[in-house]
Formats: sequence, structure tokens, C-alpha cells
Amino acid sequence: MFKSYAGAFALLAASSLMFTACDDSSSSPNAGIDRTNVKNCDEMVKEDVNTWHFIRKDAFGDDAEYIYKAEGRDLIVTIKDSHGSNNTKTYSMYNMESEVGLELAYRAAKATCEDGQ
Repeated sequence: MFKSYAGAFALLAASSLMFTACDDSSSSPNAGIDRTNVKNCDEMVKEDVNTWHFIRKDAFGDDAEYIYKAEGRDLIVTIKDSHGSNNTKTYSMYNMESEVGLELAYRAAKATCEDGQ
């Protein structure tokens, strides 16, 4: 029984590689990434959420663009993957209008940036 699972896994892995190899250039990795004004992790300024904009590797090794902004008390994070898809989430737990909330959000964003380098 184990051999059949191993064989199925090998077949799945091989077919994934073949599918990737046949991919056309229009959907190549990084096609949807905007590299303008992207900051290095060390260039992030705690008091300026607009500088919290960086590219890091996702779980598959592709580039993902992270864009942060504050709207009132909320922190809004948009992640654009290498194929141009956007995922936006709003976090109210940080309270961006307080110094403590700003500090916590900054540390989380900086750790996210550094973790993907």
C-alpha cells in the first residue's frame, strides 16, 4: 500500500513539473509585481506606514508584494502575489491611532519583511 502512495506522489510531482514547464510567459512569476517605490526592510519608518511596502518570498518561493496603509484605527494589508492576485485584510486590533498600536503593527510588518528575505 505504501508503494502505491509513493508512486502516486511521484506521478503528481512529475505532472506538476511538466505543467510548470509548459507555462507561457504571460503568466510567468513576478508578472503582477509592481517594483516601484518598494522599500528594503531597513528603510521602513515606524511613523510612516507608507514606507511599509516590500517584496518577500511566499511559501512557494515566488515574490509577493506587501503594501500596508492605515485608515483611522485600522491597519490594511494588501498582498499581491506573483500572478497579480490581491488579498487585502483589515486589522483593527492594532489601533493605529495609538503609539502602542503603531509600535506593535510596525514590529509585525518588519518581522514579516525580514522573514521573507
